[in-house]
Amino acid sequence: SSRRSTGATMATMGSSNRLYDPIRKGWVESTPEEQVRQHLIQQLLKLGYPPALMVVEKALSELPHLQGKTVPNRRLDCLCYLDVETPLLLIECKAEALTPSAERQLIGYNGYVGAPYLALVNGGEARFGERREGEWHFISGLVPYTTLADGQALRSGRRGG
Repeated sequence: SSRRSTGATMATMGSSNRLYDPIRKGWVESTPEEQVRQHLIQQLLKLGYPPALMVVEKALSELPHLQGKTVPNRRLDCLCYLDVETPLLLIECKAEALTPSAERQLIGYNGYVGAPYLALVNGGEARFGERREGEWHFISGLVPYTTLADGQALRSGRRGG
């Protein structure tokens, strides 16, 4: 079977400032935030996130599970789904330092998205968030897809044995 490599490094187009986005399947402008986003995508692929269940740079109104709902005119950086209708991990990319203000922005977006997990990333840092007892708690790093997917199966009562 032929497996297409996701590539360990970001592809660049000639000497121009463009990066290839494997999720959007096209070349994008290489801004500082886009570099963070493309590095994140490579990390997520290595952590087992299915590309078919990831959306990048989408307006809230374009998300399948928000069709027909009234949402603000905002774009999210990255959203990983558990299945085609169930959001799993909402991620905000920043070119600058991760601040409490960035955390609040991400939590605000999630008021519409409804993902059980959040992440905030920049060039050198990632913070993973989970809601416990009504509060968001952030830890350093990102979590593999199977860990989150299995956790959601347990929470929804689909426990094995």
